[in-house]
Amino acid sequence: MIGFGRMIGMALASWIVCANTAHAQDAPSFPSKPIRVIAPYAPGGQSDTIMRAVAGKLAERWNQPVIVENRAGANGIIGAELVVRSIPDGYTLIVAEGSLFTVHPSLYEKLPYDPVRDFAPITRLTTYKTVLLVHPTVPANNLREFIALVKAKPGSLSFGSFGQGSGGHLNMEALKLYLGLDIVHVPYKGSAPVMVDLVAGRLQTVLISVSSAASNVKSGKLRAIAYAGAKRSPILPDIPTFAEAGADFENTSWFALMAPAGTPKPIIGRIHDEVSRIIQEPGFNQQWLVSRGLDAGGESPEQLAEVIRAELPYWARIIKTAGVRLE
Repeated sequence: MIGFGRMIGMALASWIVCANTAHAQDAPSFPSKPIRVIAPYAPGGQSDTIMRAVAGKLAERWNQPVIVENRAGANGIIGAELVVRSIPDGYTLIVAEGSLFTVHPSLYEKLPYDPVRDFAPITRLTTYKTVLLVHPTVPANNLREFIALVKAKPGSLSFGSFGQGSGGHLNMEALKLYLGLDIVHVPYKGSAPVMVDLVAGRLQTVLISVSSAASNVKSGKLRAIAYAGAKRSPILPDIPTFAEAGADFENTSWFALMAPAGTPKPIIGRIHDEVSRIIQEPGFNQQWLVSRGLDAGGESPEQLAEVIRAELPYWARIIKTAGVRLE
């Protein structure tokens, strides 16, 4: 079985991002006033930080302010609803985790937006992989030993996440389903307390972004078992991929820039072209992405739309199997 990240990667392996100068010609007056980008989470997260760096570059190129505005609440839903109800003219955008568009429709009983009908994809800013960590007291030094331990004592290990239905929760549910494991979920209010309890030994394992894991792995406070990417992480190059460790599992998370549905295609195209150029500039890429364990996005709006359409049924199956549902 091939992990979902691998399937998406194979489907998009042939794309080459290039600037389409026709977009600029079709939208000659855009932008003519400040642009607002809604970040539907608290300040300081990865998507918020990267978008602010991109916004600074866009403001320089367009000679217009590009303002990142945090509208946290309801797991991103408040910010998403604000954008959906805004005028579709390119001056109100949203930068958000992929889960807002691919997970929430199956996770919530009622949702005030439809991810396909109500949003116009622009591009993914970045993608990133997760790494499986354990506390050093867990008697497993590699993936085979970890699987054997969990199957020998079902339900004896617990994993933490930053909330019911969060990325950390559902990513681990996907791994559990793929490997046939029984590990108990312990939800927290944020990623920081998860790492505190994992380092203290009150949790045994977690599946988390490599940037969040790196310092504790390098210091020996935690042990990395396997990395959920096609290639090893440049941040933790000694950690084998799941495929190298014997399980063909990949896990790709991402955050993207979107506009309200109905935003004119020439404007979507112009925003895409500028953002794509910025995130793939070697200096920007190294400073803001590679150093944080992130990969540049830049796919076309059509390719991002295809990613969303493909991930919706995948996460629906994971959520149904795990029995997770939120009001």
